[in-house]
Amino acid sequence: MFTHREAKQTALIKEITSVHATGRPVLVGTISVEESDRLAEALRQTGGMACEVLNAKNDAWEASIIARAGVLGAVTISTNMA
Repeated sequence: MFTHREAKQTALIKEITSVHATGRPVLVGTISVEESDRLAEALRQTGGMACEVLNAKNDAWEASIIARAGVLGAVTISTNMA
């Protein structure tokens, strides 16, 4: 449990970074498009980590992201509607 969004996001970024460092692919589920965009931007800024975002905005492009989601080192952020 976290008392505020920033604490949750900090812990999440730490966990994603830790798992990503092992080379394992990471898939993070979010509850909204805004949350997926916010998390992806935070990963890019704080961890310098490239990630893909699936949020049902562009079906054709997102199909190719899904095809690469299990590749070693991949980080994919997805909303539950994607």
